[in-house]
This record gives sequence, C-alpha cells and structure tokens, in this order.
Amino acid sequence: MRKKEREQKSSFRYLLVLYITLFVISIPLLILSFPSLKKSVSNSRIIEHYELWKSSKEEKERKVITVTLEGVFGEKETERVIHPGQRDPLHYTLEALLLPLSKDEKENGLISEIKEGVKLKGATIQDNIAFVSLSSDFLLSDDTDGAAEEIYKTLHNNLGVDGLVVIVDDTIVIKK
Repeated sequence: MRKKEREQKSSFRYLLVLYITLFVISIPLLILSFPSLKKSVSNSRIIEHYELWKSSKEEKERKVITVTLEGVFGEKETERVIHPGQRDPLHYTLEALLLPLSKDEKENGLISEIKEGVKLKGATIQDNIAFVSLSSDFLLSDDTDGAAEEIYKTLHNNLGVDGLVVIVDDTIVIKK
C-alpha cells in the first residue's frame, strides 16, 4: 500500500512540475509570437502597476498633471494621472505628456503632435530653460514644431519654464 501511495505522490509531483514548466515557457512564447498581444501587454502598463504595488506609501502618491494637446477646436488642456515615485517633477511631467492617448482623450477629439512611442532620454532645467532629450522617433512626428509647442506649454503651465531646447541624438533640433 505504501508503495502505491509513493507512486501516486511521485506522479502528482511530476505532473505539477510539468504544468508549471509548460506555463512558464508558453506565456512568454505567446507574447513574443503575437505582436498585437505584445503591444497590448506593453500598453497595459503592467510593469508600472507592479512597481506601484511594491512601492512605499510616499511613492504611491498620485500626481495630476495638466498636459496641453491639440483638439478638434484648437488646443485643449487635459489632466493625466501619474505615479511619480522617486522621479522629479520635470521627468514625471514629461512622462505624463508622452503617454499614449487614452480612449477618453481620443473620444474627446484630442490628438498629440508628438509621435506615439517617443521616449524621454533625459531632461534638466537650467536658467529656467528646459533641456529635453528625446528618442529619434520625435523627428518622425508630423509637426515637430507643434510637438515642441505641446512640450513647452505643458512645462510652462506646470513648472513655469521660460524656454525649451529639444535634443535628439545629441543634436539640438528645436529652440523656443
């Protein structure tokens, strides 16, 4: 009888290890094999939610950032919520602006002149002028001057900057 119990336990352990292994291997393979699934997972901001979950009480504070976007009837300000964590106001303001448009923003006729997918490489303020380094995708924006204007107005309204310098690949592309 004991031999039979041991065999059942061994079988159960074997099946358990097999199922866990299949799960651990198959989920990443599925994500990599379906580009639309990969995009939806990245847009869901799972990593940001995990970082928020493991963050301290102070880091969990939500900040409401007002960003300036183009609308059907001209420029419009809209609010976005971001969890800044340890980042400074300049970085989390720019990151809020670079977020993809939400469904509500699209339904309200808002667009962003900044091409979706532009990444913030770095930013600093010196003599009340914001120096913003962006990924090369910024140059693929339909209207780079309009995109820079969105950045400037958002930074001016939130941080009171008086000027903007946009840098892409160590080259100044726009000065305001």
